[in-house]
Amino acid sequence: ELELAFTGYDLKRLEAYADNIVDYHMVVDLIPAVARLYFLDRIPVGLSFTQAAALVGIGLQHKTVDDLSAELKIEARQLLANFNKAVVRLVRFLRGVRERAADA
Repeated sequence: ELELAFTGYDLKRLEAYADNIVDYHMVVDLIPAVARLYFLDRIPVGLSFTQAAALVGIGLQHKTVDDLSAELKIEARQLLANFNKAVVRLVRFLRGVRERAADA
């Protein structure tokens, strides 16, 4: 299922964001697919409420960071920090799946 949702280049972009190499604008097009997989329990990782809210707002509701931060009543940088932590956890899982598939 991972191969159907993401190309190798897509995973590299997600990893670059997780490693704080690129800005979230570079991966925002991938977040709807990541969020869909997470909320369909295809990516079984634990996220905090704020991390999950950021994933829903940015990925599924296509809200801007400013709109979502106002709605959640937190600062935009705090929202982005939580969003980054969520992506780090999700990428860690996706990386493991990819490595296990390569070993098989």
